[in-house]
Amino acid sequence: MNFSRFGRNKKPITSEKRLFFRPKIRQFTPEKVISFGTLIILLFSFIAVYFYNFVPTPAKSVQEVLGTFDNSSVYKEISFWETKATEFPNYRDAYLKLAVLNWKIKNDDLSKSYLQKAREIDPNNETLKKLTQLFDQ
Repeated sequence: MNFSRFGRNKKPITSEKRLFFRPKIRQFTPEKVISFGTLIILLFSFIAVYFYNFVPTPAKSVQEVLGTFDNSSVYKEISFWETKATEFPNYRDAYLKLAVLNWKIKNDDLSKSYLQKAREIDPNNETLKKLTQLFDQ
């Protein structure tokens, strides 16, 4: 029998030598397993607390929850944009914003008049054409 490995003659390892060179197997004790499991549970708990407290979620407004609409903020915006429209009479976007805000509170006549003023300033505006189609529906 030829027992050569890597060009050298070697004798086969006997059973006595095999027991001597056997690798050591590390065994987990129950204490180590419990502490590792506890560590994993704590890690997931901290991650859950972090996402609950620090990751922003889209908050629903009061109007979405109750199904109502608060007109006071719309009236404040209308007064702001009316002052801008009087200060800068050729500011088309102010009239567009006023048209949308008046349409929100169901003031259709005033919203159409603001659309007409914006059309006089810039008749080829794409946003103006889309709003006109939306208001006519």
